[in-house]
Amino acid sequence: MRLITSRSLVRIQPPLLVNANLKVCSFLRFNPPKAAKGTVIKGIIFYFSGTGNTEFVAKKYQEYLQVLGYEITIQAIDSLKITPNIENYNLIGVGFPLYAWNLPINVRKFIEQLPNCQNKDGFIFVTAGGPTPLGALGITKDLLKKKGIKVLSAECLEMPSNDNILFSAADPKSARVQRLRQKAQERIKRIIKTIPIGQSKIHGDNQFMKLLSRLTGFWLNKIYRPYFHYHKFYVDEKCLPNCRFCEQICPVNNIKKLAPQTVVFDRTCILCARCINCCPVSAIQYGKSKNKHRFQDPDYNPPLLR
Repeated sequence: MRLITSRSLVRIQPPLLVNANLKVCSFLRFNPPKAAKGTVIKGIIFYFSGTGNTEFVAKKYQEYLQVLGYEITIQAIDSLKITPNIENYNLIGVGFPLYAWNLPINVRKFIEQLPNCQNKDGFIFVTAGGPTPLGALGITKDLLKKKGIKVLSAECLEMPSNDNILFSAADPKSARVQRLRQKAQERIKRIIKTIPIGQSKIHGDNQFMKLLSRLTGFWLNKIYRPYFHYHKFYVDEKCLPNCRFCEQICPVNNIKKLAPQTVVFDRTCILCARCINCCPVSAIQYGKSKNKHRFQDPDYNPPLLR
């Protein structure tokens, strides 16, 4: 370094950054965590994504953490066939969309089935159509703590809505969708800084906020979903006779196609809206959804699960 002096100022001129990773680290204003020589900090991100928002965020976490020296794998929860082995990972990430300010049922079951471990660090991210997660982050933190995972960071990122069921999905061509995606990327760059050092406080990690999320989750999962929801799904005349795409991509095996124009939607739907938004001909409807937008992340391809 070259020392530059003046009458009232002493400045240190840093060396030019010639390495791409160092440039990004400088942009993030963060120094990568130091590991023992010859070791690699390995991490895995488990995520569930209905129409691509959470997958987009998971890939950004992976990208920015890898720049900072981590070796990161991402894994879609609904594509797993067996309980994963997390023993070889130092860092465990969990990401999912909020449903009624709570965890999707399949994500909760996944966390509860994780093996117990020791000395693991973790982080949480949730995506939502609004800025507040109520107590969902605190509830998820408690679930991971029971598995021996210490949560260092937990954040909610506002993303374009895909809710064609209770509300209206975002127009994928709108400028607002692009703004939300860009804003999320910038926030993730800042969030990455908190993972190695830990947050002093996690939003909604108190009994009152967690109670609110449990109440909204109870209403959704125990009242609305099994009794007032499933019968509102139907397919219209655009349904392709030999297409079984909705049946193949449903994360909870809730859809059965019995005939060219006969599709049965059962009571186990978790309201991910994947079927209605990802149908290639927009044949799946819910109530009065015919004139509503369909939202699917442009880079998202739903997994074929069966």
